[in-house]
Amino acid sequence: MHRVWVAARLDIARHWIRTHPSDGGYRPSRMLRALFIEIFGDTFANTPMIAGRAHRAGLSAHDDTADGLHATLMGVVRAMDRDETLALIRVYPELAGHGSDLESGISAAIVQIGDITQARLASKFEES
Repeated sequence: MHRVWVAARLDIARHWIRTHPSDGGYRPSRMLRALFIEIFGDTFANTPMIAGRAHRAGLSAHDDTADGLHATLMGVVRAMDRDETLALIRVYPELAGHGSDLESGISAAIVQIGDITQARLASKFEES
């Protein structure tokens, strides 16, 4: 027996939005929360709550560029509590050995996460 995948309207809408952004590209400051999280929620591996918190705090025209949005998202990362930060660090295998009890290790890992995610975010803006 063959397994068949049937796309729901929501699946089709998500695919369309990801592959066919509006003219002029993504404008995070004008996106509804659900759409913003759908597009930018995977910027930080398995941590869409970062995008959710950034959107909840309010986005401006400054966030309509890759660099501006990255700065806002990194502000959310820096504001996370210690347990959330350690959980985020553990998601990135390339950061093995970071996130020890030493604050300097955590700080260094956050900088590396910033470097990793900046390229990922820039590619989202280039696609649009």
